[in-house]
Amino acid sequence: MHAPPTVASAAAPVAVRLAGAVLAFDHGTPLFDGLSATFAAGRWTCLLGPSGAGKSSLLRLLAGLPPPPRAGAVTACASSSSSSSSR
Repeated sequence: MHAPPTVASAAAPVAVRLAGAVLAFDHGTPLFDGLSATFAAGRWTCLLGPSGAGKSSLLRLLAGLPPPPRAGAVTACASSSSSSSSR
């Protein structure tokens, strides 16, 4: 009999860093300007705020759904290595 195939270990958790991000409505009103935040790998993060505060817009930005921010950078960092990629 052959041994069952081994399953590769899961990829390292990914941290997300937001540095100096700017997101504005089409008419130029900023939703946020110069926003910086770090979301730790393997941890839960809760976004709280009133309606219209930008919670969903921030998540869309992090997911890469709207156009890239006009300033700043969004970086995903694997917790087990020093390499990162920017959008």
